[in-house]
Amino acid sequence: MSMSDIEKCYNVKARHSLCVLGITDYDIIATFENYGVIVKVVRVAPSTEQTGQPIIIVEFDAHTPVTRLEPNFPLEIKSLQNPAVAWYADNIKVLAHPSSQPPAQAQSLSIESSDDSDNAVSEEVSSDNSDYIPKRYIKRQPLKKPKSKSRALSSDSKPDPAVRKKTPKPAFNTLTNDDLNPPEIQRIVVEHVIKIDAFSTQTHSKWLRSFSGKVPKPPGESDFDTWCLNVDLLLQDSLPIDIQRRKILESLLPPASDVVKQLGSTAPPRDYVKLLDSAYGLVEDGDEIFAHFLNTNQDPGEKASDYLQRLQTLLSTAVKRNGVKQSSADRQLLKQFQRGCWDHSLILTLQLEAKAKTPPDFAELLLLLRTEKDRRAAKLDRMQ
Repeated sequence: MSMSDIEKCYNVKARHSLCVLGITDYDIIATFENYGVIVKVVRVAPSTEQTGQPIIIVEFDAHTPVTRLEPNFPLEIKSLQNPAVAWYADNIKVLAHPSSQPPAQAQSLSIESSDDSDNAVSEEVSSDNSDYIPKRYIKRQPLKKPKSKSRALSSDSKPDPAVRKKTPKPAFNTLTNDDLNPPEIQRIVVEHVIKIDAFSTQTHSKWLRSFSGKVPKPPGESDFDTWCLNVDLLLQDSLPIDIQRRKILESLLPPASDVVKQLGSTAPPRDYVKLLDSAYGLVEDGDEIFAHFLNTNQDPGEKASDYLQRLQTLLSTAVKRNGVKQSSADRQLLKQFQRGCWDHSLILTLQLEAKAKTPPDFAELLLLLRTEKDRRAAKLDRMQ
C-alpha cells in the first residue's frame, strides 16, 4: 500500500500523522495532545501478521509534531493516566508495508471543541469492532485547547461537511517592500537626489562675498584684492562657464556692477575681472609698489606680527606686478622686517640677522614671532 493509498483509505494527511501500536483501553488523546493539536484519530484493524492489538492513526493539524518525534521512531510513550501502560508511536509508513492490507472498514474518532465549559469528545464506533475501544474511552477529560479550534467526528472515511474541521481563512496578501517601492522608482529617486546634491554643492559651496567698490568698504563686503582671490579660486574649479559667470555677476553690487554692464551677460568670466581690475585695482607699477614696501615701517603700538603681514601684502603685489623676483621675496621680507621693526630685543632673541643667508618664508617667520610673543606674555604673567 502506498502513501497515497493510506491517505485515501483513512482520509488523513500522511505527513501530519503517525501510527500508535499497542492501544489498550486507556485514553490516548490527552497524552498525544502534549505534542500538538490533534485533528483526527482513526482506528485501524490489525492484520494477521501484526500484534493483534488495535492500531491508531493520530493526525495532527501540522507536520511539526511528527517531524519532532520522527528521529526517535519507534518511540515508547507512556499513558498519562497509567504510567505502567506504554504505547509505541511509529511513522505512518509502516502501514504501507506490502504484508499489510487495508481493513474493510476504518473507524475515525474526531475531536470537537464546543463553546460549553465541559468539552466532550464524542465517538462513533461500528458494532463489529467495538471490542477494540471500550466504552470508557468515550468520555474524556475536557480538552485544554482554544475554543476556536474545532475537530470533527465521523464514522466514515470521509468526514461529514457539517462537522469537518474549519479551514482557516487565507490571510490578506501583504505588500512587500518591492511592491511599495519598485526598483525603477527607487533608481529615479536616487538619481534625483544625487543631482540635487550636485547642484547644491555648485550653488552654495562656491558662494562669493559681495563687492561694490565703495570707499570706505561697507560692512559684510570684501575688498577688491580679497574678491579677486576668491574669483581666482572659483575659476580654477571644474565648474561650467555659465555657472562661473553667474556667480561673478551675482556677487557684484553698484557701482561695480554698473562697470561690467557694458560686457553683457555672455562675456568670458575673466573679462569681468580684467575690467574691474582696471577700475579698482592698483594703478602703481611693480617698481613703485616695491619702493613703497621698502619705506614701510612699524606703526606705533602695532604688533610685530601685524607689521609682518602688512609687509607681505605689499611684497606679494610687487611680485605680481614684476617689481621684484619671486626667488628673492623671502630675503627682501626678512631684510625689511629687521629694518622697520622697532622691537630690537625681539630681533636679537630670534637671531634674525643670522638667518640672512637662509631666510625663512613668510609662514615660518610669522610662527616665530607668535611663539616669542606667547613666551613673553607667559613670563609676564608669572612675574605678576
